[in-house]
Amino acid sequence: MKIRVLYFEGCPNHLPAVELVCDIVAELNVVAEVDEVNVSDPYSVNELCFLGSPTIQVDGIDVEPEARNRTDFAYSCRTYSDGTGLPNRELVVSAIVTAAGSTTTTGPISASSAMGSVFAAVASSACCWLPLLALTTGISAGGVATFLDRWRPWLIGIAIILLGVSFYSVYFRKWRNSCCEAGACVSRRDKLHVFNQVMVWTATVMVVGMILFPLWGPAFISKTPTNTSVQSATSVQQRSIRVEGMTCDMCEIHVVRELGHVSGVLNVDASYEQGLAVITLDATVSHPTSAELAAAIKDAGYTMTGEMP
Repeated sequence: MKIRVLYFEGCPNHLPAVELVCDIVAELNVVAEVDEVNVSDPYSVNELCFLGSPTIQVDGIDVEPEARNRTDFAYSCRTYSDGTGLPNRELVVSAIVTAAGSTTTTGPISASSAMGSVFAAVASSACCWLPLLALTTGISAGGVATFLDRWRPWLIGIAIILLGVSFYSVYFRKWRNSCCEAGACVSRRDKLHVFNQVMVWTATVMVVGMILFPLWGPAFISKTPTNTSVQSATSVQQRSIRVEGMTCDMCEIHVVRELGHVSGVLNVDASYEQGLAVITLDATVSHPTSAELAAAIKDAGYTMTGEMP
């Protein structure tokens, strides 16, 4: 897109018109080349379709719809339809948006893709944090967590792709040097660019953190069962349970927490590498049935496949 601000020397509205255009270009963040054209003599007015200073044209079309069919070109100051020497801001915005074909620009692209990447990364690690959140509310999220775990590689891929789109929009898309060189334009444009950079790098930190949550999360979460109703026992017994579906340390925590709520369980030790959960029971009280243990493991999002002799 090419935007021209036509003026003659000494026009008091020349620089305000340039700042208005540059402000809108920076705000919409469109790919645009803004030129200041000095109409140096009255003989150029017809060739340039100069209706007075300042005249703003977007891809050769006047920003004021009512003036597009005018032929009274003149080497004079210009008065717009509202009686002022500058076009209404909405006129300029409308002309630029129409010429661009849409309002999709670098700013919105980087913002939406960055937010999308964070959302995908959060969803990819939901199989780890969702069951823990559900435990605090007493709602089983095992089925949802298991479903998200199957989609985890795809969600991670989507997060990385969207993050890549954000970086491309901010660092590689050719827009930054396409605006005019007026101070106001450069200042607004660079502020927006810095904001986009901060936003993208913030999203990057959040995405990496959520993708790696299964690695660092367990360091801040205790594996100790939360069943505080069972007191110390003088006689204990252990049972080993095969658990299918555990893939990381966070999975172990889910199993430990859920089994820890089962009546009679004193301690739980789980290993995703062995696919095993070892529970320590109070031998002086009635033991939980296999069905109760299987239900607890199911609530954690996994499957009990049997007990070891």
